[in-house]
Amino acid sequence: MESKSFLKWVLLFLIVGCQLIRCSVTYDSKSIVINGERRILISGSIHYPRSTPEMWKDLVMKAKDGGLDVIDTYVFWNVHEPSPGNYNFEGRYDLVRFLKTVQKAGMYVHLRIGPYVCAEWNFGGFPVWLKYVPGISFRTDNEPFKNAMRGFTEKIVNLMKSEKMFEPQGGPIILSQVENEYGSVGKALGSAGHNYMTWASNMAVELGTGVPWVMCKQDDAPDPIINTCNGFYCDEFSPNKPYKPTMWTEAWSGWFTEFGGPVYERPVQDLAFGVVRFIQKGGSFFNYYMYHGGTNFGRSSGGPFITTSYDYDAPIDEYGLIRQPKHGHLKKLHMAIKQCEPALLSAEPVITSFGSLQQAHVFSPKSGPCAAFLSNYDPNNAAKVMFNNKHYTLPPWSISILPDCKNVAFNTADVGVQSTQVEMQPSDSNLFSWEMYTEDLTVSDESSTLTATGLLEQINITRDTSDYLWYTTSVDIGSSESFLRGGESPELLVQSMGHALHVFINGEHSGSSFGTRKHRRVAYKEKINLRAGSNKIALLSVAMGLPNIGGHYETWETGVLGPVALYGLDQGKRDMSWFNWTYQVGLKGEAMNVFSSNTNSNIKWTQGSLITQKQQPLTWHKAYFNEPHGDEPLALDMNSMGKGEAWINGESIGRYWSTYANGDCQGCHYAGTYRPLTCQLGCGQPTQRWYHVPRSLLKPTNNLLVLFEELGGDPTKVSIVKRSMVQTPCSSRLNSWISASSQLPVLGFAERIKDLAMESDTKPEDDTLMMIEHSMGIEPSRARFPCCIVWTPLPVVSWLLPFVGHIGIAREDGVILDFAGPNFVCVDNFTFGAVARYLQINKEKFSMHRNEEEYNLVESGRNQNQNQNQNNHTWDSALRKSTQEYQHRTYNILTCNCHSFVANNLNRMEFEGGGWNVVNIAALILLRGRWVRTASMIQAYAPFVIIFFAGITFGGVHFLSFLAFFAFVLVGWYLLADKGISVSDWYNRGINISRVHGSWIKVLNQLDEIGELRDLCMSL
Repeated sequence: MESKSFLKWVLLFLIVGCQLIRCSVTYDSKSIVINGERRILISGSIHYPRSTPEMWKDLVMKAKDGGLDVIDTYVFWNVHEPSPGNYNFEGRYDLVRFLKTVQKAGMYVHLRIGPYVCAEWNFGGFPVWLKYVPGISFRTDNEPFKNAMRGFTEKIVNLMKSEKMFEPQGGPIILSQVENEYGSVGKALGSAGHNYMTWASNMAVELGTGVPWVMCKQDDAPDPIINTCNGFYCDEFSPNKPYKPTMWTEAWSGWFTEFGGPVYERPVQDLAFGVVRFIQKGGSFFNYYMYHGGTNFGRSSGGPFITTSYDYDAPIDEYGLIRQPKHGHLKKLHMAIKQCEPALLSAEPVITSFGSLQQAHVFSPKSGPCAAFLSNYDPNNAAKVMFNNKHYTLPPWSISILPDCKNVAFNTADVGVQSTQVEMQPSDSNLFSWEMYTEDLTVSDESSTLTATGLLEQINITRDTSDYLWYTTSVDIGSSESFLRGGESPELLVQSMGHALHVFINGEHSGSSFGTRKHRRVAYKEKINLRAGSNKIALLSVAMGLPNIGGHYETWETGVLGPVALYGLDQGKRDMSWFNWTYQVGLKGEAMNVFSSNTNSNIKWTQGSLITQKQQPLTWHKAYFNEPHGDEPLALDMNSMGKGEAWINGESIGRYWSTYANGDCQGCHYAGTYRPLTCQLGCGQPTQRWYHVPRSLLKPTNNLLVLFEELGGDPTKVSIVKRSMVQTPCSSRLNSWISASSQLPVLGFAERIKDLAMESDTKPEDDTLMMIEHSMGIEPSRARFPCCIVWTPLPVVSWLLPFVGHIGIAREDGVILDFAGPNFVCVDNFTFGAVARYLQINKEKFSMHRNEEEYNLVESGRNQNQNQNQNNHTWDSALRKSTQEYQHRTYNILTCNCHSFVANNLNRMEFEGGGWNVVNIAALILLRGRWVRTASMIQAYAPFVIIFFAGITFGGVHFLSFLAFFAFVLVGWYLLADKGISVSDWYNRGINISRVHGSWIKVLNQLDEIGELRDLCMSL
């Protein structure tokens, strides 16, 4: 019995020891410590209300596959407590289910309770009812606010404890956050701000969660709270005490989008560069905001004017699809960081400078391998450095990671991941049985209206139960008014605090006006049609989401606050601001629940045949559709609509607005300090065209779609499309380009050019509608030419010979590689101006240039030699090898230039059998290339035309002789001096190609090809 008792005490001791030592989360100066072990933690933000429960598992598993340890999420007060004391944790708001999904994946959670979240979320996450608590003032030393905040925070913490969600209980939560980005707000409030921050910290710690609490952007966070960094870069950040770890709670992976603005992207090279800068400075926790952005369903978007899409250019896109190369490149980064983890957590870095912009950070622990980070902060030039008696080439604005201080495991600028692009393709489901219902402006329900003298603030009346508030009054016009007898019509002025305004005079739409996120105020000033007698003026004020950031934003006003006045009457100005105004919250369709399948049977819907006859404002449209086959994510193509909101089976999928993006979409270069304005997409197109339709909302048949249209779009052109990610145009094409048989004859140059010339006027088949988003197609405005050879005229030279110019070659993501200066390859910076002409490489068209026998030889040869060529199976890998080679070369205008760089790449890929040089490349671009735009052709040829005619006029035969001599010298120069890697060079590298090596034989082959070109030109 004594032995059994002794064993019980031992077991109890072990259990208690586990709880006290191993089952714990603490921290030290190096990192978060989980169960006694220091950890480098990689996190990503996924907000549960911005996706559906059916998506959560897939999102979390994709995040885990991407190398993440932690999922970060805010807790959204306004969805969980829509009215005081009434809580909602169901559906998309089922926080516990979301956290358990993360737990089942074997990942941790950072729970950011706030409860202020910002997040471009309506009212910053605060419930609107909170604004009307007597005596309240948000986020300051205010008792009503602190009481409400404590109540909600305790509610969430107690819920987590009851579900055993904190790590000491065996749950996934290892960190919690109180407040959010309060530092600058608190400083502006002085002592009241400091007192509130101190209270919030103490309140959180007293809740006894057993895990550390953090405050982001809070330099004076008191112990034991950890202050953390948010931003595009955080390598200059350090915590306020030396015993706290260095943490980055928001590494912004992109940026949010607002209606009327462009879409922003952040190059993955720069994002990776920022992360490694942080890690090499001692950072041990970083979180991507966002890793999956998701969708602002319903009326959840804030701002105002934040789009329904919250894609954020995240590694997992809005629909749950992996975005490449961002996801894959970051995954490789995470693997490299984990290889360095032992050294990073047990040693301090020794920093060595190689120059003003190059450094090495070396972590050398007492035991185990060291780790090194070689940095090049120069945004323009690559650098060669000597480290541990080895040479390393560092691309511009990049860091190489050496987990063993010898071999490069990862470079931030070297993207070796296959890029993808988004395709939106029609589904097999059509919308049918269209009907419409137009809001009746002639009759109002007096039981739901309020009448008051003067203009009232919108949210005070609506309490945000609707985006819409009617302001209605009447004005009497005497029969003697001059404008009634042919004079100039009076002018109506309406000043509104936002966000949109529709004006109706006697039931007829007179006009609309819209604000922006930066300028929320709306001014309407237009001539209107009035009649003698009483005239009804109805102003529909529209909110586009409540503000989510700013000092005491709860006090900001919305709606028509005046002045409202008439100008141009015989008596002059008539101010209507203090008239009696009638207020009605929302629309009649909202009150009758027209978007639900259980709609009011008294609604008089009009059959679809009348819809297209007149597109009216303030109209409800409904139709039915069956669920499309397949499992691809779905969207509504709303390009034909104006502005409003959409519902599927009674669930709002968000606001829509086909307003066009205004921005500066002039291309995007990864190098240099990133700001959103440097990488803009989609200018001149609708900011958002496609709206996510989660499949979990659908039934197999008879799904109800309801649209409320404010302006008068054409619903019959709305369609349901499928979204997919496909590889970029040059994906997996090198397999068909590599010839591995010595018996394969190389096609003559003239045959290739003839085939290409014949194709130049052939348009691709267009049997299937395919819509490609802004991000990955050929986009001249952004200097994006995926898998293209690009050309632009040269100063002086092209004035005399217009077919000669400067050339480059573009990666799969469209970024141009240009060997344009001494000792480096310039990325995404075409030296002599914008691209004028381009030729996109296409796998299918290559195969047509060989006969069936030759094609079979290629296929068999490829299979026999796939092991030899396994490193050359992608377009980018070939370009990367050539780029690395040329970074070791010195630029020489005679022998090592942009032409030889492009020839090197084409020969490396065995494009059309190889043998490329400056002459046949120039002919290829001349005969097969496409002009970017008509203006490009004019700019390229106009100088030549002017000089040619001037030369003929003033120089005659002498000018022609000079021109012929110049052309002969230039062509001969490149024929003899070109050093692009030839097919024969690759023979010496292990690829069996039947091309004889030797400079004289190569020249003879080139001259033979010139003869073929001459014959071709004569035949043309």
